[in-house]
Amino acid sequence: YLVQIMPRRGVVVTPVDVGLQFQVLETRGEVDRLIARSAAQRATAAEREAIAALAKAIEETVAHSDVRAFLRLDAQRSRCVAYSARNSVAAGIATTLHSVSRRFWFCHLHEDRQLIDTARLHLTVAKAVVLGDAEAAGKASDELIDYMLAFPKATLPAASNPEP
Repeated sequence: YLVQIMPRRGVVVTPVDVGLQFQVLETRGEVDRLIARSAAQRATAAEREAIAALAKAIEETVAHSDVRAFLRLDAQRSRCVAYSARNSVAAGIATTLHSVSRRFWFCHLHEDRQLIDTARLHLTVAKAVVLGDAEAAGKASDELIDYMLAFPKATLPAASNPEP
């Protein structure tokens, strides 16, 4: 998704593709909900503390509008939540999907408001996991994906819509 290997010719960075982003988010909706709910049920006390610490650090990066730090810390938070879910298959799928989403988001981010809104929704998932509330974690994950689906739509010219 991020690079294309061309035998005997090299490696090419693939273009950012809004149609692919819709497919990624459709899949992420299901996988992320599973991970969030499972992590809320299965995370250990130490994992919950680690997720809470990452959430606090993310809040600080957003307060300083530090997009790169947000992306780095949010990737750590995602991995920690996925590990806590105790489902290595879902975690592996999520890692790939999140990389594609993160790249799209970073390329199209134009306003601090987008960073604030995205971070708030990611943190709502994290906080539900920390509290052990599987239902709230699943709902928060769905709300995050709904918001993220609106983001690529806003990048399209008014007449086009590659959404499935």
